[in-house]
Amino acid sequence: MGYYGRIPVSKPAETLSKSLIIVYLSVIAISLIGSLASHFLKISAPQVETAASALILLLGTGHLLLHVQAARVVGVIGLGFGVEVLGIYTGVPFGSYQYTGQWNPNLQLDSTHAFPALLPLAWVMVVGNLWVLAGRQAQPWVRWGAVALAATLFDFGLEDVMVNGLRYWAWESPGPIFGAPWVNSLGWFGTSFLSASILGNQATTGAERNSALILTGYSALMGEISLLRGLAGAPIWAVFTIVFAVLAYQRSREQA
Repeated sequence: MGYYGRIPVSKPAETLSKSLIIVYLSVIAISLIGSLASHFLKISAPQVETAASALILLLGTGHLLLHVQAARVVGVIGLGFGVEVLGIYTGVPFGSYQYTGQWNPNLQLDSTHAFPALLPLAWVMVVGNLWVLAGRQAQPWVRWGAVALAATLFDFGLEDVMVNGLRYWAWESPGPIFGAPWVNSLGWFGTSFLSASILGNQATTGAERNSALILTGYSALMGEISLLRGLAGAPIWAVFTIVFAVLAYQRSREQA
């Protein structure tokens, strides 16, 4: 048996984890190349882009299932779905916004409201892997707060890419954070804190390198999209990519 922190993990699971990360980083690399080709060669392959996006989120979430009880991951997915639907219809807790139908595939909630089917996976991938990286905090409240703060800062860059770059959603009353209102940050902090509390406070020391690699790859992809589209948030993604890459390197040395 191998061990990730205080979590026993079988050898097959360790092998699966390594294979999953290799596939994940390969899909990220292909997506980076595809974005360049799309921008400079004017090649458009929306179905391939949708498939790559889905695979990235599925693999990033699948990594968590090797280290966290499946029921907890499903709980975060359910929370992400619930608060987003609540937000669409009431403006709570993020502010008033609507999805444009550009983020495929979509679930049609009613005649006027589309919901991106992959969105709950994005929630759990980002918050879950930040939760893994915060696993060295002994006090659960400190850990959950750190995750919530990091996720809220992460969303600053996401707002720029998803709203101003990819046009996945639109704010009814644009605010100062790349178009998002301040209340959106409060909503992100609260929802991320609840998500982290659902995941609990178990040790995840041995899983940290892979979580850092997942977030490094995702940040690099968002950064490239920002640069190619001339978005103001590109420096944010440069910082996140460097920070997560350094963490991945440090955790790799510790596990060696």
